[in-house]
Amino acid sequence: MAGKDDYLDRIASATANAQSTLDLMSQANPFKAQGFSPRTEKVLRKWGVESPEQLVDLSLDYIRTIPGVGRLAMMEIQLYLKAVSDLL
Repeated sequence: MAGKDDYLDRIASATANAQSTLDLMSQANPFKAQGFSPRTEKVLRKWGVESPEQLVDLSLDYIRTIPGVGRLAMMEIQLYLKAVSDLL
């Protein structure tokens, strides 16, 4: 049985390591971690939005006025906002 326990311990350790890596990636680039394209990230950062979480406090009407936010960027933003609202 020691073999089975050792195997389960290795799986648990690998899972923890993978989660830690994902957490670090999310901290390093929160936009990428939330599925935003590099272009949308660049536009939002240029206008002072440093993390996706800040979008929650902005109205869609305001976001639409940001130069560079086109149809695809709005789609990404709306998908993110819907996912966040579904979690609440």
